[in-house]
Amino acid sequence: MPDWKVNWEFEGSQSAMAGRSQILTWTETWYQNADPNIELALLRASLVASGWLKGRLSFMSDLYRCTQVRVSDQANPRMSKVALVQGGWGTLPHANANFKAAQVNCALLVDFSVLPLAAGDIVHHRRALFRGLDVSMINGNLPVRTSTSFVNATRFFNWLGVGPAPQTGGRNVQFARDYFREACEYKMRVQSPAPVRVPIEALTIHASQRSITITADIPAAVGDKVNVTGVTFPRGVNRIWTVEEIVAAGQFRLGRSRVRLAGTWDNNGWARLQQPVLAFADQYIVPGLRNRQTSGPFGGPRGRRSRE
Repeated sequence: MPDWKVNWEFEGSQSAMAGRSQILTWTETWYQNADPNIELALLRASLVASGWLKGRLSFMSDLYRCTQVRVSDQANPRMSKVALVQGGWGTLPHANANFKAAQVNCALLVDFSVLPLAAGDIVHHRRALFRGLDVSMINGNLPVRTSTSFVNATRFFNWLGVGPAPQTGGRNVQFARDYFREACEYKMRVQSPAPVRVPIEALTIHASQRSITITADIPAAVGDKVNVTGVTFPRGVNRIWTVEEIVAAGQFRLGRSRVRLAGTWDNNGWARLQQPVLAFADQYIVPGLRNRQTSGPFGGPRGRRSRE
């Protein structure tokens, strides 16, 4: 099955200050490879009566909504489709004093993890932020665990973050299964343990000062991603690069850097072929609430370029 990237877009309308309002948007992303084509993947992701959206909307105020969902093929990101979400409002009524919407930048932090996939592998973490909360869940930087919204959130996390079906565990996991009536197919995107980390034998900066050439025993092809780590000098080399050219056997030109590189290599560092795979989350913890800024007024972009 293809690996599908599923991206849900949310927005919330609320008063930011006296006499002024703004619309803030954010997105949440998960992956799945259960559907054979993009139409079925899009249908699964856009239904509010079942699956991911049913659980996500269950702990969101009705002043927030999911507006659309986008599905793309990981092997060919240009292959994508977008669908509008019908009835994507949160299910907690803001008319109830307990469910008044909190500021959209107040988010619940959840740490999902995939246990080692093979001997020598590490635990893979994904720290996800869930916005669109209501004030009944919030007590400083800690969630109120007895609130309706947090109970609903826990049900969603027990469905999303405790492994593939058939799920096993205590009463809370069974509670989640009874609610959704279907297996969770959404997964985390993690690094495969198969490609090993190898030492870099040589590293030079290309004449363009935007690329580097390395010599390392990795089975990379043009277009593959290579993670370079442990290089102390030149600066700016430790990152994920794209293979632009195979110069010779075991020698690769990697690009491109946004900044100009300069300096002499310090004879250290490692290279590893990036090979992502999808895996179910095995467990999760909820560290607490966090403050996270999102987009600007009316869904506009943030950052330096948006001000130019």
